[in-house]
Amino acid sequence: MDFSTQLPKFSLNCPTDLVLENVKSSITRQLPQVQAYQPQDTVIGLVGGGPSLDIDEIREKYDSGVKMVSMNGTHGWLLEHGIRPTAHVQVDAREHNSRFVENPQKETKYLIASQCPPEVFEALEGFNVHLWHGISTKAEIPILDEYYFGNYLHVMGGSTVMLRAFTLFAMLGYSHFEVFGFDSCYMDEDHHAYDQPENEELDRIHIKVGDREFACAPWMYSQAKDFIGQVGAIGKAWNMNIHGNGLIQHIVKTGTNPLLA
Repeated sequence: MDFSTQLPKFSLNCPTDLVLENVKSSITRQLPQVQAYQPQDTVIGLVGGGPSLDIDEIREKYDSGVKMVSMNGTHGWLLEHGIRPTAHVQVDAREHNSRFVENPQKETKYLIASQCPPEVFEALEGFNVHLWHGISTKAEIPILDEYYFGNYLHVMGGSTVMLRAFTLFAMLGYSHFEVFGFDSCYMDEDHHAYDQPENEELDRIHIKVGDREFACAPWMYSQAKDFIGQVGAIGKAWNMNIHGNGLIQHIVKTGTNPLLA
């Protein structure tokens, strides 16, 4: 596999000004910030939206006591299948992402990035919401510094909500993850396990990994590349079981990239 292929560098999927306006709005809502915790043994299920999602597999882990964390559209997908998420994570700054929390739950803790749009916070008014800061652009730093007097945590990570969720929950003390729907490729022409019209009609990149070829949208490629770097840097501190049969699973199973050694 050659991840040195020259492709457009990952960039924000919306104007920087929108991110900054969202941050300015969210931090004045006087919501509690996510805080770091000591290490704990609880197993967390991180549920991404990839087409490999298998409700029977998820339900088996859920029934065994694994706490499920939804992201974006998997909030509604899990509820439709009779599973209430313990927590929910969002990071995208675009307004349409408010639809992911149209049916909020009192028992769910909502971990929402400060760059998320006001519509998300309005949909979650009166529910258990905690704020965290992904800092997608350096211009956010003086805004956060002025408001919090430097008393905030930067949740670092890659280009997608799943990659940020790894570091967010590691900061919360978790290190054992059951990971679902984290494919980073098309499977039978599907990009998600549910309808997500914003991801239709995207360009495709074809990459070969060992004896398999994968079709990826540019954001999927960036996610896979970022995941390799993330695991190479700090992944040995995590016990991670990635379910499915997509690009990410194949990389982990075959150890194709030396960063995974």
